[in-house]
Amino acid sequence: MSETHINTIDTIIKEQFTHHVDNYGEKTRLIEDLGMDSLDLVELVMAIEDNFDTVISDETAEAWVTVGDIYKTVSGETEDD
Repeated sequence: MSETHINTIDTIIKEQFTHHVDNYGEKTRLIEDLGMDSLDLVELVMAIEDNFDTVISDETAEAWVTVGDIYKTVSGETEDD
């Protein structure tokens, strides 16, 4: 995954969830550490889809547990870009 993709994802998370945690990494859990709920996850998916011009299935998003899972999804979704 390119550094640009990671930075874009980090920016999205920071813009939407800055009140939850200051520092996070690949192993940061979305629910337990960032305090995301289902609505937050939907908003995050929409923002990622918009930024990367892709579609993320509900099944894929529901399987996300950590920030690293998001990185992996975007890496796979944008591999051909």
